[in-house]
Amino acid sequence: MRSRSGCGVGAIVAELARCQEASPGRGFRPGYLSAFPESFMDRVEAGQPVWAPYYTLHKIMAGLLDAYLHCGNEQALAVVSRQADWVKVRMDRLSLEQQQLTLRMEFGGMNDVLADLYGATGRREFLELAGVFDHRAVFDPLARGEDRLDGLHANTQIPKFIGAARQYELSGEGRYRDVARFAWERVARHRSYVIGGHSDREHFFPVDDFARHLSAETAETCNTYNMLKVTGHLFGWEPSARLMDFYERALYNHILASQDPVEGMFGYFMPLLPGHFKTYSRPEDSFWCCVGTGMENPCRYGEAIFFHDHDSLWVNLFVASELTWPERGLGCAWRRGFRSPMSSGFT
Repeated sequence: MRSRSGCGVGAIVAELARCQEASPGRGFRPGYLSAFPESFMDRVEAGQPVWAPYYTLHKIMAGLLDAYLHCGNEQALAVVSRQADWVKVRMDRLSLEQQQLTLRMEFGGMNDVLADLYGATGRREFLELAGVFDHRAVFDPLARGEDRLDGLHANTQIPKFIGAARQYELSGEGRYRDVARFAWERVARHRSYVIGGHSDREHFFPVDDFARHLSAETAETCNTYNMLKVTGHLFGWEPSARLMDFYERALYNHILASQDPVEGMFGYFMPLLPGHFKTYSRPEDSFWCCVGTGMENPCRYGEAIFFHDHDSLWVNLFVASELTWPERGLGCAWRRGFRSPMSSGFT
């Protein structure tokens, strides 16, 4: 999409900027931008009932950062940076104990987007702010190699692992690497069904109890969408067929199967109850979280087929595809499972 104000992404960003500029006039702190009052954040910080304000804020921030990274919209970067400044003001007011209290509420990938914002701006305070969203009740056991995920809301945790992976890449802190690697190992290798998805009724359960968890609400699609992200980070650190075997299994058997091939709608759960059926969203009256991620999923059908570094090429997915790598004089094609050379450089 174009990024200039008045059309496409630019129009959306410009309107969000107007809302942000108007926020102080409604009694909100500068930089605040959301569809709900800032008082919801007061309730989060006090441990009072309210549903996931930071989760929603993360989605707005991630969208704005994408508008900058993929569309070159400078206004989007300014808006999301002001949002991050607002988050810093909120969090700096709290003690460590109060900060950790706020993290008991689902907060999406706040650590991930703040780390990415540091990568885009070079502002060190954003990387430090990402660290404020280290949920110690979850991260500390994982860093020690302990799986204490039983009973936890599954997709509240997976975005935290994505953030840990990104924080490691930007900071070099080994603890974040250890968290991401061990979390992937436990979820992908021990807590996932054969289709690559995990969780029953959105929650982790004991790993020796799968037989009792073949229900109509298994394998939330958002969870697998996010596990593919974690897998991509780990593969970037150390390419492994083991990682991509999981990626391929989850992509084909869960993600691809979660979309209605006729209407294009999306599934929330992938029911593994014998004899059950899939339920898809409808265009106008269901917009689950898995609809939002479901709109992004088709791009994953092609994004991980090939990886390369300076010297090596990895072919990860069994997908009909073509590759041209002119710098290495390499070209090849896969058609219905057959491989054929396209140049003398094929090896």
